[in-house]
Amino acid sequence: MKDLKMFKKNRKSINGGVISYFENERQQKPTLVFLHPFPFNKNIWEAQINYFEKDYHVIAPDFRGFGNSPVGYKSLSVDLLADDLQLLLDSIDVSKAIICGLSLGGYVALNFVNKYPDMVQALVLADTQCREDTKLEITNRYKTVDEIIAYGLHYFSEILLAKLVSNQSFRFNAGLMRKLKEMIYTGKKDAVVFTILALARRDDTCKILTAIDKPTLVMVGEEDKITPVNEARYLHENIRGSVLRIIPNAGHLSNVDNASMFNENMASYLDYIGANKKRRVA
Repeated sequence: MKDLKMFKKNRKSINGGVISYFENERQQKPTLVFLHPFPFNKNIWEAQINYFEKDYHVIAPDFRGFGNSPVGYKSLSVDLLADDLQLLLDSIDVSKAIICGLSLGGYVALNFVNKYPDMVQALVLADTQCREDTKLEITNRYKTVDEIIAYGLHYFSEILLAKLVSNQSFRFNAGLMRKLKEMIYTGKKDAVVFTILALARRDDTCKILTAIDKPTLVMVGEEDKITPVNEARYLHENIRGSVLRIIPNAGHLSNVDNASMFNENMASYLDYIGANKKRRVA
């Protein structure tokens, strides 16, 4: 597996903030954008970047406050993150892209396709949902904010990780657990708090599903406890022509829990829709 450090590490002043992102060489390949889940950063896409970088122009940004992107001065919202993406793509002359978002990244992808449909070639929605938080979920998010302020990100990560991966990974994949914890630990506490509040305030996007006319792949880990299979089925049933793939031996972070199946499902779908006409499929 290639080290992500080999890719160009870029920073752009965008929308009152600074966005850090990985980008490989374009070479007239179609653009594939990976939008990371909360509370991680672009490095969580390592297996996908290494898998797709040969055939696609890959971009993986850090959302505000995560990885190498500072929080900035604007109040965080899913809407703002979608606008950041539009301005980032415009700044590097990308007019159309395949957008792959997982969890928070999926919320941003749905917002993005609603606001900037002409910039979307295809969608991959992984382990995400369209509905807004319930009152109980909002209450629990505010409780989590209080706990982070009181006890820090280490305490937060110990509680969170058991919900994010399969039982198999949590119990036996110490290397993966260590990498995920490190990503959370290196995050900025204020960014984590601000993003939790943004998630609590996010709008319902279920009403836009029937209007989506882009090729769409919906994927979900079979053991996803955060956005379970029924949420993915709802997306699939309401996005016309979409394809649903349930990934075995995977929880909410299906792209790392079962990276090979995630990558194979995604590559097969992109080949099926002819996303990369220059790619030869055996």
